[in-house]
Amino acid sequence: MISPRTIITAAAAIALAVCAAVIATGGTYALWNNSLAVDSSATLSSGSATLVVSTALTMPTTPLYPGATVYGSAVVKNTGTVPLTLRTTGLTIPTSNTLSQALTVKFATAADAPSCAAGTVTSSWVSSTFAAPTTAPVGSPVAVGASSVLCVAVSLSSTVATSAQGQSALNFVAVVDGIQS
Repeated sequence: MISPRTIITAAAAIALAVCAAVIATGGTYALWNNSLAVDSSATLSSGSATLVVSTALTMPTTPLYPGATVYGSAVVKNTGTVPLTLRTTGLTIPTSNTLSQALTVKFATAADAPSCAAGTVTSSWVSSTFAAPTTAPVGSPVAVGASSVLCVAVSLSSTVATSAQGQSALNFVAVVDGIQS
């Protein structure tokens, strides 16, 4: 037969163990038992992300030779309601050939278009190739209502095959978007 003293001792030990477990977890075991219906006309919003190209990318028509780099720039403006970070997300070319596979395209931000044309940028370069496009942030966040100069550099490998001579790499597409900072 179990004595009352044994039952009280066991109950006290269990209560002590439960209290120790609650204190150790540092949380609460409250039950969420209320709900509220949401009106069907309710709108949740977190701002808008809108990036507009105010000056399109222009690249010089200078012929490239092995080891050469040309620079072009575009101006983008954040017309949304949240700060945005520029991000390169893709690089495509209509016709892949020996020349296009020997090109490296780099992205950075610059203070202005003349600085970009000189290769002077204000952020680290993000490199990409047509064979292996890169997805990466470029430069600092662009504040709401502000503009940023996107600098694009195209370099021809110094070890390009001679079969690339006379080929072209026209109409390539560099995809850059804005992500919320």
